[in-house]
Amino acid sequence: MFLPSGLKCHFWDGMFKRPAAKLDAVKSELGTNARFIFPIKYTIQSKLTTDPESGDIPGFCWCPEGIVQVYF
Repeated sequence: MFLPSGLKCHFWDGMFKRPAAKLDAVKSELGTNARFIFPIKYTIQSKLTTDPESGDIPGFCWCPEGIVQVYF
């Protein structure tokens, strides 16, 4: 997603959660509570993907020790 400033912001952090300062910057730009943003529901045209065509993004996620966790 792109923030109002034009900064690109991803939802998946992999094994290492983003630093608190970067998360604070995202929260500051969004200017609202996460419950008003997430979950994000999406649908992709089937001819554009071989992955699932729709789904939900529950929030910003990371995966320490093989367990996906949502933290915003």
